[in-house]
Amino acid sequence: MIMETWVERHRRLFNSKSAIRFYYLEVFAKLIRENLLPGPTLEIGSGPGFLSHLVEDLVTSDVQEAPGVQVVCDAQALHFPDGQFSNVFFVDVMHHLQSPLASFREISRVLLPGGRLIMIEPYTSPISKIFYKFVHRESCCRPVDAWNKAMPFNKEPMEGNAEIPRVCLLEQNGPVSGCSPVSGLRLSKLRPFAGLSYLLTGGFQAWQFPLPFIRGLYYLEEKTLPFWASLAATRCLAVLEKP
Repeated sequence: MIMETWVERHRRLFNSKSAIRFYYLEVFAKLIRENLLPGPTLEIGSGPGFLSHLVEDLVTSDVQEAPGVQVVCDAQALHFPDGQFSNVFFVDVMHHLQSPLASFREISRVLLPGGRLIMIEPYTSPISKIFYKFVHRESCCRPVDAWNKAMPFNKEPMEGNAEIPRVCLLEQNGPVSGCSPVSGLRLSKLRPFAGLSYLLTGGFQAWQFPLPFIRGLYYLEEKTLPFWASLAATRCLAVLEKP
């Protein structure tokens, strides 16, 4: 029997699950689109291509070949000239990176001055960390050197650690702060969001709660975000700019 690749499995589940399509096509797409600058855009980690329709002038890339991926390359060695893009965006890539600092420097290199990196990643709040640590299939542990050695050098492409984004962007944010950040990118926005509504989509597992319930819960969460996000958010939007 031929085994599905992870891209094939994710695409199959995406097509069969209205709840996860709601989050990608309505929630994630809206957040990314609101922060895009005019101009050419690079998507890193395009994989199954859920957001490859987002902008017209888009180049898709991934570390592995897949239908719809235009350029195969690693985030630490992007196959593009300096200053080619106004934007780079990705969903669920940073927490898979072996060296976020090396990757951010590469992203900064291919961005125009003033260009943006827009990303959506796991967010390990005090409550959601319980889910990421004991239920989610990926690791959730605090890296000692989150910017340079976040993951083992010989890691598999889909091996991840949900703690990487929060530790890098909040606890060890020196490389993305100041007038001349060493990563080449300065953090300008960090917005935790999505509580129980995201968990009830089931992610890329076979189950889900009904879409009307998830949709209603999400909009309630958005209305009350300041009261609970720091304690229970499961996702975050981050926008970084090249000075």
